Formats: sequence, C-alpha cells, structure tokens
Amino acid sequence: MAVVKLKSGGLWLHSPVEYSPELAAALTSIGPITHIVTPNTEHQKYAPEWISKIPEAASYCCPSLQGGVWEYVIGVDENGVYSDKIPPKWPSEIEFVYVDAESLPIINRPFFNEVIFFHSGSKTLFVTDLWWNYSDGAPILWKLAMDRVYRPVYNRILADRPLLEKRMDKVFSWGSTYIAPCHGEPIEGDDVNNLLGKHLGVTV
Repeated sequence: MAVVKLKSGGLWLHSPVEYSPELAAALTSIGPITHIVTPNTEHQKYAPEWISKIPEAASYCCPSLQGGVWEYVIGVDENGVYSDKIPPKWPSEIEFVYVDAESLPIINRPFFNEVIFFHSGSKTLFVTDLWWNYSDGAPILWKLAMDRVYRPVYNRILADRPLLEKRMDKVFSWGSTYIAPCHGEPIEGDDVNNLLGKHLGVTV
C-alpha cells in the first residue's frame, strides 16, 4: 500500500493492505482517509473491508471491477470506453492513465487491468503489476522466468504495441522522479522513465 497526504489534508490510499484497527488509527492520526483506490484486478482483496470500515471515503476501482463495492470506475466513460475523464471527488493533484493495451489470445480479454497514477506534488509514479522492482537477491529461477519468459511474452504477444506506446507516452510525459511499486523497493532519480521503459520494451 502507498499513501498520499493530499492538499486537502485527506489521505489517498493506493492498493490497501489487510485492514487492522491499529493501522487505520495510525493513518487517521495523519489525516482522514478520503480516497480508497484499487488499481488493478489482482490488488483488490483488502479494499472492500477498508471501504466498509470507512464508508465516508470515496472508493475507486479499475474498469474490470466495476459493479462491486466501489463507487467509481477509473479510466472508462459511462459506456465502458477508454476515457481520462476525472471521476467525482477525485483529487486534482493525482493524474492517471488506464493501461488497456493487452489481451489474452483466443479469449481476447486483458491478462490484467491496471491504472497507473502520478502525484504531481512529489513527482511520484504508482505502479502495481505492470512494473516490478524485485531485488538482486530474488531467486534465480524467478528472475529467469520474469526476464526471459514473461517479459518477452508480454511484449510480443499480450501487449498491443502501438497502444501500449501511446499509453506510456502519457506516463513518460509526467517526468516522474520516484517510482512507488507494489512489488519491491521504491526507486528515486531523474532516470526512472528510462528504467520503466527498458523493462516494458517501449521507447522513452
């Protein structure tokens, strides 16, 4: 989970971890929780409990989760078509792009849906499963599987290359200097766009 303290003083929660009264109390000591965000289909396990415990917070989800406990869907319009229309109550300092640039062959549906976010005040990029930063100490078989098997398959088969390039152009335009991934340690520096592009195989 990542947390942003907004200009309003409220907290924006990204990809909530398991709820506990102690964690909720620690967060609310910083500011009221006003936004709960579920960024993709794989990181939605704990969000419903946060939403039920904090009903006053606005809750948002990626497109393929619409119709559940969430109030608003990010990245599509009322017809389910790609859109960067700002949802109600959305904080002005958080930008986003819905990455709808992949599908599984034959069944023609996304392997996963993901919305990437950018906090303009800190120049922080929030990514979920589109980009991982696993450590040098990760098991060698895991690294081989991700680098030599999954990444080429994603880039050459699952991804719609022209559309992925288009979506990532917006991500690169933000000029992020800090990446807050859900998997692995954060990365800071002026070259984070290059690191992100190298992993995805897209041009920065």
